[in-house]
Amino acid sequence: MTLIEQLKAKRDFSQGERVIADYILHHADQIAHMTISELAAASYSSKSAVVRLCRKVGLSGYRDLRVKLVTELERRRASLSNIDVDMPFTERESCATIMRSVAELQREALESCYGSVSPEAIDRLALTIAQAAHVITYAVGDTCLATQLFGSMLSKIGKPCIDAAVRADFIAATSTSGPSDLALFVSYSGRVFQMDAFRACLEMLRERGCKLALITAAEDVSDDERTFDQIITFPATERLIGAVGPFYSQECIRYVLNCVYARLYALDYAQSAQAKTYIDGLLDR
Repeated sequence: MTLIEQLKAKRDFSQGERVIADYILHHADQIAHMTISELAAASYSSKSAVVRLCRKVGLSGYRDLRVKLVTELERRRASLSNIDVDMPFTERESCATIMRSVAELQREALESCYGSVSPEAIDRLALTIAQAAHVITYAVGDTCLATQLFGSMLSKIGKPCIDAAVRADFIAATSTSGPSDLALFVSYSGRVFQMDAFRACLEMLRERGCKLALITAAEDVSDDERTFDQIITFPATERLIGAVGPFYSQECIRYVLNCVYARLYALDYAQSAQAKTYIDGLLDR
């Protein structure tokens, strides 16, 4: 999670820390110019309470919080444009204009993810995959294409990946899981967990001690935090119903998965390169 997302989630925050977090979120632009004493006074708290909040979100102190908050705000502002992610073009647009709009939309999606997705979360998931015996991916609809490509990339560097969406037999794929495996759920909306099959899979995975990870844009993941060992979130900008196409959501999902793959590759660069070169050579025959 980014700092802003942690402050919004308020996970394990005391009542006093919640008040400080709300003040920071509502006055984010002013924090860069406020001392710790000024923040404590403005939020009716104490300097020690502010420091405790900083440490709870993984920072050493108030100075680090200010730097990280300003960095995240600048990244988000840099990614903003006037393009409508749901309706990036009209019926009378020329082909050249449509091409430019789609390119701009994809650029904005990438910038939005880059500015909000936590590098620590990407690193943690890549490390978990490196240690897992198998990776089992769960997705539906358009997202299946992204997870299938991700699984293919993993297999080329020697990491076995099972696509639970194949033949829509989620239960069969889940039945092979064990405590040394990782189950990766990918869903823009998070609504897949309303499906009976997915709920049954989650229950079976927990019983088998399988590690659980989630990639999503769902704004409220507080309930999911009790289920998943790891969660990677990115901004939810695209409408679930009525968008011209899933340009934004799928670009974000592919970006996150590509980052996880790239980090995993880099963890043992020589071995990854050797394995992929071997597979590429077989495919080229």
